[in-house]
Amino acid sequence: MKSKFSQVVKVKKQALDLAEARVAKARNNVVICEQNHEKAKAVLAKFILPQSGTTSELNESLKLVSLMRNEIKALNEKLKISKRELMHFSHQYKNANLEYEKMKYLEQEDIKKILKQIKHKESIELDEFAVIKFSQNRDLV
Repeated sequence: MKSKFSQVVKVKKQALDLAEARVAKARNNVVICEQNHEKAKAVLAKFILPQSGTTSELNESLKLVSLMRNEIKALNEKLKISKRELMHFSHQYKNANLEYEKMKYLEQEDIKKILKQIKHKESIELDEFAVIKFSQNRDLV
């Protein structure tokens, strides 16, 4: 049964589904960022500076370590941003869910009201029908 809130509930449900998809995507992004961050840290931890060689080799190794550290910092920033996005989208999902539940409740209450009116109308019609039948039976007697 449709009520005046049915279209609003449909729109709120679509918004809820969209928010849920964004949360799932943000969670996936956080996981990927964490994995990339851990891989970069593992690569840096495995890197061994040369114990002997020319200064240019040492400088190249130090530059490589510096690049790896910068990459780790960038990945760390990206991870923080991803976590903030996840919090933001989770908050949006929570609000969308709340709005959807409100509209769904209002729709159910409106349907109950409509059904009550229909039952009342049917009751009045049955009473009227009974009165008519009763008066027809009295007239026959």
